[in-house]
Amino acid sequence: MEKNAGYTIKEAVTFENGAGFALGENHKAPNPFVTWQFTVNERGKRDYSGAIISTTSTGPRPICRPAPQITSGGTSTRLR
Repeated sequence: MEKNAGYTIKEAVTFENGAGFALGENHKAPNPFVTWQFTVNERGKRDYSGAIISTTSTGPRPICRPAPQITSGGTSTRLR
């Protein structure tokens, strides 16, 4: 299982452009749930940046759900 900064990566979603988000969990940390933005590098590994800390004690909602997609015209549609 992949780890980052002491957190186990529980879920991740990668978009076609190689960018994505990952959810980390560490129940021993002051903030047990963290979300990172990442990019996939040329070796196929994730380069993480900018942790977003969740302060909820019940845990985050699943991140692998349909998300809005912004087209070049600026309109929003749902992925299916």
